Amino acid sequence: MSRQAAGYTRTSGKRANPGQLTVKIRVLTPEAAITPEGGQSRTYRDEGATWCRWVNVHGTESLQAHAYGLREPATLTLRFHPALRTDSVIVRASDGAQFDVISVDNVEECGFWQEVKVQRRVEAI
Repeated sequence: MSRQAAGYTRTSGKRANPGQLTVKIRVLTPEAAITPEGGQSRTYRDEGATWCRWVNVHGTESLQAHAYGLREPATLTLRFHPALRTDSVIVRASDGAQFDVISVDNVEECGFWQEVKVQRRVEAI
């Protein structure tokens, strides 16, 4: 049986196996809402849950991330999610941690896989 028939798919020169999608996440997209006082507030719409491969940065990538001031950066690989944008928020289901999306890459522009760079969200004080 070929690797393609076994469920492996090319992503950025590497092979991804759907069995590696072991971390459950929720995708939230922002919506503008009008407050009773007439102002605007930002609310988030839940676009549903999906599974991804979660890889925290390490090695020289972690040094570069620290230099840029990123907090707990990670790379996610997931099946294409059309609602995912750079202003979306990712919520990790295991601990409820929220992450801001830094970049979204439609791998090989074929609408099957996405690679997403995220960093932990810090609430304003």
